[in-house]
Parts: sequence; structure tokens; C-alpha cells
Amino acid sequence: MATHYRKLRTLAVAVTFATLLAGTACTSGSGDGQKQGAGKNTLVVAINDDPTNLNPILSTSPSTMTVSNVWAEGLWYLDGNFKPVPVLAESWDIGSGGKEVTLHLRKGVTWHDGKPFTSADVVFTLTNTAKLSARAGSFLAALDSVKAVDENTVKITLKQAYGPMFAVLDERILPILPAHALSDGDVTKSAFNTAPIGTGPFKVTDWQHGQSITAVANPSYWQKGKPSIEKVVFKIIPDEASMTNAMRTGEIDVIGNAILNGNTSKTLAEAGVPVTKLPGTPALKYLFPNTKNPILAKPEVRKALYVAIDRAAMIKAAFEGYAEPATGMIPDAYAALRDGGTNYDTLFAHNTEAAAKMLDEAGYPAKNGSRFKLSLLYSPSTHGAESVAQIIKANLAKVGVTVELQSLDQPTLLAKVYKDRTFDLAHIGYSTYEDPNLGIDRAYRCDDSGKAYQNPTGYCSAELDKLLTDAAAQVENPQRQALYRQAQAIVTRDLPVFPLAVVPKYEAYSKRIQNVEAEFDFFGSGDPTWAHATLK
Repeated sequence: MATHYRKLRTLAVAVTFATLLAGTACTSGSGDGQKQGAGKNTLVVAINDDPTNLNPILSTSPSTMTVSNVWAEGLWYLDGNFKPVPVLAESWDIGSGGKEVTLHLRKGVTWHDGKPFTSADVVFTLTNTAKLSARAGSFLAALDSVKAVDENTVKITLKQAYGPMFAVLDERILPILPAHALSDGDVTKSAFNTAPIGTGPFKVTDWQHGQSITAVANPSYWQKGKPSIEKVVFKIIPDEASMTNAMRTGEIDVIGNAILNGNTSKTLAEAGVPVTKLPGTPALKYLFPNTKNPILAKPEVRKALYVAIDRAAMIKAAFEGYAEPATGMIPDAYAALRDGGTNYDTLFAHNTEAAAKMLDEAGYPAKNGSRFKLSLLYSPSTHGAESVAQIIKANLAKVGVTVELQSLDQPTLLAKVYKDRTFDLAHIGYSTYEDPNLGIDRAYRCDDSGKAYQNPTGYCSAELDKLLTDAAAQVENPQRQALYRQAQAIVTRDLPVFPLAVVPKYEAYSKRIQNVEAEFDFFGSGDPTWAHATLK
């Protein structure tokens, strides 16, 4: 098996920010690529569902994120060492103890429609579209102002230092969008969301719903000689077996990290298809209880249900053993921030008898073997979801709780859970992104906005919110860790969210893709832009 491993380092985004207070980033370089024949110079990437839109600020769908990486760009991206690499910002200066950031933008960059990229686009994105992001809330709370100094310079002023700044302004979290295409009207209803305009190496030219999304090379791309690939086709293949077979037969070239699983990885590796373990932070598999349900409003009931669920068996059966236990609010990948003294495997160890007793004590004794009924919503497009749902149903049946399973497509699931709140339990996977403040806090913070992937449970703690906000205002890890330790204590006491498993990321790619190393020289989502790759 051709594998490529990077050592996961201690989370250092906050340290990176603190370090850069003393200096200025360097200008990025560029390289040349060689054009190849049009017939064989098309890259085919598998995605497992048809996105609702292609705007990554409005959607955190894995398919949207995968496609957006080829057409959208940001100020920088974070590499495998957690350091920002210049993209649309050539360099930056940081002053006033981290509260002032001056961005020096790259000159000569144009949007796909030929309009020039300027400071107006950065100001518009950070002051207008950013408020629609599910991951930028704490940054906006820390933001005082964003102003254009001139066409190529932007000054960001913060109310206080913000530890995850480089993470939240990473191009996969807040890509820069064109002001001229979005400044008039409602961004959420804009035609831009299905026909986006970016500065990236490829531009979207065709979307055959349910079949494919096509992007062609941007002839005016600012990195001279890139991309060398002429076309990227995102083929929509919802069925896992069909996707695996398409990879083995050469019909597709890439299966991305959001949909590649342990069993598929093993099958492909045995067939000689290279499988890469990506650097960076993992995904989290959650079970969310709706705390507006009077039964689930009781922490004692939530803890009993969590104890009743056999997470170890779930990891083995649903995730083919390639996942790891979720031992708390923050996974081990964030070693510098998590509370090492908290372990859900011991605090809430699986024990059917103990769970039944806990439900008795919570005021729900079994009557004729039955206590109450709950619905469990999930989407089969999420890997392992069918097995997870069946395991939870069987586990809870043993303690007298009847579970009604509802299998839904992803858009319907998200609407029912986040907008309508018409559910009892919901199984959903989350990307953790480059900092807990972006990918994890959002599941716990008070939020009734109805935005996808924001707090789905209805749980709200002012004390917890303040700790999470204060943690984001720190730029040194020890101070942030102390605050997250207090947050973990509250979350453990109330258990508003059930972490089920921590899932690492993999990518399977064709042997004809060259220069893969450069494409994976970053972490976070791990989705390549394909600007640096070539095909043979």
C-alpha cells in the first residue's frame, strides 16, 4: 500500500499567532507546470451528494467544500506545520498586541470574470458575507472594524487579541468573495451560489444536478504556469460500493477525506490504489439530543442514554475500527488545549444495567419493559450512519427506550435538526477545522439562528459561552487550556452533546496524479486545490 503519513503535531495555531506578533510573513513563491493533452488531462473527483449550493460561506457541506477549493481562495492557508502560507495576502503586519492586523494584498489578481481583485473584496467579505458563516461567530464578536487603506491594503482592528485568527481567516473557512457580484441584494438568494466567481485555479462552468460539476483551468490565474490540469470533474456518486469500484477501474481519480472510510481504504489499498492519511485535525461523529424535549431536557436522562450506548462496538462495526474513542469535548489532536484528566470512556463507560438504573432514578421507570420513545434522524450519505443508528436503537432497546429511525437526505436532515428542531436524537458528523473555536465550540454555544451546524440541541449556558469566548481571546495555549478545562467541566456535568467517535482523514488518489505531496502540504479540511498537481 502506498501511504503517506504526516505526524500530527500539537495544536499550534494560537502559538503561531503569538509568534507572528513579532514579525511579518514572507511573500509566497510560484512554480511552473507543463500542459498536457486535453484528453488525459482531466481529473475526476468523487463526491457523494449533490450540493445545495457552491458558496462555502453559506454551506459546510463536504461536497460544497471540496468543489469550492478549486475556485475560491482566501488570504492564506495553514500548512502542515500550522503556519499561514500567503495566498491573496502577500504579507501582513501585526501590532498593538495582536489587535491590529495590516494586510498587504497580492497585486495583479483578477476574478474569473476579469474584474480586478482589490481591498474592497476583503472588506466586503469580512464585514458582510462573514456574518452568514457558521464558523465565524467568535471572530465577528472580536472584530472592531475592517477598513481599506488603499486598493491593496486592508487594516483589521480587533476589540481584543483573537487566538484563532489565522485559522478563521484560512481560505477554507472564510474565502474572499467578489463584492461586485454580491453587494446588491440578498447573498443567500444570489445566482452566485450556483455559478460562483473566484480567483482560484479553476472556474466552474457546468453543473449537471445529480451527475457532475465541471471546472476548467483559469487561464488568468495569478500563479504563472498553474494549474497544469485542464479540467476537474466532480462526479456525484452517492453509493459507496459504486464509488469504490469506479476508483478501482479508473473511472475516477480521487475519493476525498469526507467520504473515504476504513473499509474502503483497505479495499483500495489491496487493489494497489494509493491511500493517504491526511495531516491535521479529525472529524467528530456526534449524537445530538434535543434538549427542548422534556425528557431529554434532564441531564440525568442524557447521561443514562450515553452510558447505554456501546461506543467501542460502534467504532468496530460502523467505522471498521479506523475511528478512535471520543473521550471528551476536545479530541486528542488538540493536545495543547484539551483536559487530559477527563475521559468519557471511564466517566460514562458503557453499562446497560447502570444505564437502566440511572433512568429509574431520573423518574422514568420501565412499565411492561418500556420507558419512552424517541426518534433518531440520520443521513445515509454520512459514512457509517446506518450502522450507528441501528446500534443506538439496539442499545437503547435494552434499557426500555424505543427508537424510531428516520433516514433522510442531508438537506432534509439539516432543515429538521437546525431550522425546525423537529427531532429527538440526530446523528451528524462535524469537521473540527483548525481550532476548537471553529469546529467544536459551535456545537455547544447558545445559538437559535437555525444555521446548519450551529448548536442543534437547544442547550444554552451563559457560563459556558463566556469561557469559550474568553478562550478565543487568548493567544497563548496555557491560558486557553485553562479556560477549556473549565468549559469541559460544565459540558461533562450537563452532557448536552454525545461525542461518539473521532475519525481521522484519508484520501485515495490515482497513481497518475503527480506532485501529491505539494497538494497535501496543509491540514484542516485536507481538500486540495489541484493547482500544484500534474497528471501523467
